[in-house]
Amino acid sequence: MPNPVQKMLCSILLVMVAVAPGSAQQTASIATMAPMTGYRRKAMRATVTLLSVLGCLALIPRMAGAHSWYPKECCSNHDCMLADRIETDARGDRIVIVGDRRILISPSLPVRSSPDGHVHICFGVFAGPDMSAHAVDYVFCLFLPAQS
Repeated sequence: MPNPVQKMLCSILLVMVAVAPGSAQQTASIATMAPMTGYRRKAMRATVTLLSVLGCLALIPRMAGAHSWYPKECCSNHDCMLADRIETDARGDRIVIVGDRRILISPSLPVRSSPDGHVHICFGVFAGPDMSAHAVDYVFCLFLPAQS
């Protein structure tokens, strides 16, 4: 699934296609400052369209690749991400760091092998038990590099 920035970039590119040079009265050739001929106008529109489509397509592998290997039971196309690091506290509990969020890992959570050798975590943020503003992290899956 594309993130909001990627969606915005694709939208901008597609709007560029929609407002690409279309009338000979409005568009002049940069080299000659003369109105574009029908052929040149069509070639310009085709070039802008092609570049816009290629720009959007270039984003797809990054969007698909980011979640392509996570198991379905772990990820809803937005729950899984690369973690910044993993720490162990004084009691021996594991804590995964993602940005400014510290996520406590239950000792009973099964650990899966990370195919890329990095720490990944799949989690959701839910309202606290008393429905207060205190959010609770629920970890679906944890992927750690294989131990050598």
